[in-house]
Amino acid sequence: MTEGSTHGPTGGAGQWLNVTQAARQLGWPRERLRSLARRGKVQTRRMNTGELLVHVTPELAAQAQAEPLLTHGPTDRSDGPDPWAGQEIDRLRDQVAGLEASLAEAMGQVANLRVDLATAQAEREAARAVAVADVEAARRTAEEAIAAREELIAELRRTLEHERARADRLEAEARRPWWRRWLDRT
Repeated sequence: MTEGSTHGPTGGAGQWLNVTQAARQLGWPRERLRSLARRGKVQTRRMNTGELLVHVTPELAAQAQAEPLLTHGPTDRSDGPDPWAGQEIDRLRDQVAGLEASLAEAMGQVANLRVDLATAQAEREAARAVAVADVEAARRTAEEAIAAREELIAELRRTLEHERARADRLEAEARRPWWRRWLDRT
């Protein structure tokens, strides 16, 4: 479709004008049209060149004419009230409200993150305490096992010494001549 056609993509009556032309025809600032387009209040499309076109319908033109203060465009006189100030204030109020909502949401998320952090720190401390207790129990168990092993080694050494002494006595007895052993028995 070309600029200025009388039917849009939906078949409705009106003209497709660039933002500047539409603003001039409606008597609105270009920013208002862009804002309405962002909010989906007016039909728009982009040309292959990237230029934004606004669908100016008879209803939109009637709305523009129903706002008498805005149909004259911005004034260059410094002595009268700025007819665009109300729109700018409304836009800024909407922007501030959006920012306040975003801030409230972010503060809620920060509060949730702080709770999560405190919970994680408490869990970490509990895990650390359990780990310390487990290490201490393992140390005590290892010390007891070492003590038991050393006691067993000492007992085995005593038994070994006793058996060596017995083996030495038996060997000495076996080396004696048979007749001495016989005489010692009688």
